Amino acid sequence: MSDCFGRELPYALGIEEELFLVDGSTFDAVPEFSRVVGEPTDEVKPELFECLVEIATPVVPDAAAALAELCRLRGELLARAEPLGATLYSAGSHALARGADQPLVPLERYRKLAKLLGHGVSRQLVCGLHVHVSLPDWETCLRAFEGMLPWLPTLLALSANSPFAEGEATGRRSERAVRLLDLPTGGTPPVLRNPAGWEAATAGDQGRRHWDAWPRPGYGTLEVRVMDAQTDVRRSAGLAEVVGALVATVAESEHTTYDRDLYARRRERATREAPDPGEVEALAAFVDVGPLGAAVLAGRPEAERQLELPPAAVPADVVARTLAF
Repeated sequence: MSDCFGRELPYALGIEEELFLVDGSTFDAVPEFSRVVGEPTDEVKPELFECLVEIATPVVPDAAAALAELCRLRGELLARAEPLGATLYSAGSHALARGADQPLVPLERYRKLAKLLGHGVSRQLVCGLHVHVSLPDWETCLRAFEGMLPWLPTLLALSANSPFAEGEATGRRSERAVRLLDLPTGGTPPVLRNPAGWEAATAGDQGRRHWDAWPRPGYGTLEVRVMDAQTDVRRSAGLAEVVGALVATVAESEHTTYDRDLYARRRERATREAPDPGEVEALAAFVDVGPLGAAVLAGRPEAERQLELPPAAVPADVVARTLAF
């Protein structure tokens, strides 16, 4: 198996944001990916539904550079969307949109997923923030992968930004995290002891993995994808900084296998409850981050902002904050 570990400087970052395309006046989700984007590129890509789009930064050295690239990409996407009457909405879920109303992007991998999930595919109208951290080799990646596991529920709680779905409060702060469990590779990552275990778990499909964290040898990275999409672009960059610092810290030592049942219980709690202050304090003491990461650790999840409003008022507020880059 070929891989790209060591191609980039250790602990460089790459960030992917999934966003909604919405009507510029009503803020309803609109199936405009094909018209807004046209031919996908490495920086602007399709997601499952025509009302979704993914932007991906190039490799960047730090959070400040990540913020600059995310602002550039949001700006370029907005410039394409506005002439067609559309704009951008960045959150883990759209407060009002119904997945059953949204057409799929006509790609074979999405047709296969829709066939697998049946009507349940409509529940995947959700958006995440994915952070890639470059690593020098497989051994370091597997150490970092196992060492990250205990911290992922804390990252989920900090990033929670999907309390509404289809016009109703879900009773959770991150509805997205719950819906990912519907996927055959969603949620708790399996135990990986070596590259052969990774090959067996991917079952010949290296790209379509949805676990909360996962080695990506084709990119030479560990990808952390547990987090909801963030509305404030500074929080996206700040969470990326925290993830990068965590990976750099845990990659330096060996780790015992983390209890996956305990992980699943902590993950479920993180979808419902505010971040545990003790966990956040421990994380802040464990990593060395700059102002962007520190602001995330000292702040509150964006779900709380949404929950201050009735569902019908959420889209206008989310759009305004999404465009504040």
